[in-house]
Amino acid sequence: MENKGLSGIIIMAIAILVALAFLPAIASNQAVMTNTYSESKTAQTLPVVVTVLTGQDLIGTATVVNQSGVVDCSANYTIASGIDKTTNTKRVLMTPTATSTSCTALNYSYSYGAEGYVNDAGGRALAGTIVLFASLALLGAVIYYFYAQGSLDFLMKM
Repeated sequence: MENKGLSGIIIMAIAILVALAFLPAIASNQAVMTNTYSESKTAQTLPVVVTVLTGQDLIGTATVVNQSGVVDCSANYTIASGIDKTTNTKRVLMTPTATSTSCTALNYSYSYGAEGYVNDAGGRALAGTIVLFASLALLGAVIYYFYAQGSLDFLMKM
């Protein structure tokens, strides 16, 4: 009988340690996986090569105008998600497509998903349930431990 109690304590200790190791890390990354952020830059000098911007995924459509905000420069520059040739990672890239004398200084703004952003809407919806189900599994392990030890007998007799 003592062996049963000792194995239960060991299993419980392992379950708690695993939960303490993984739950905070998963919970802290949930916002990165699901939230979008905005970026705005003003008076940027004219890039002549592909420029890596902040973010992993472009969300929606980017706006590119000249410094005065009057001339639409989106025909001269493309902001899109792509592969950065230097690091071979997915990034938001600004690529010059044409030259224009009226687009020498730029203002641009866009929304993006940070590194680790989940593209799929279903995946973003499930990201919130990971912590919930992990917590429920831990709770189930605790209840099972006390049930196996006979500590919940008083509840079963009610």
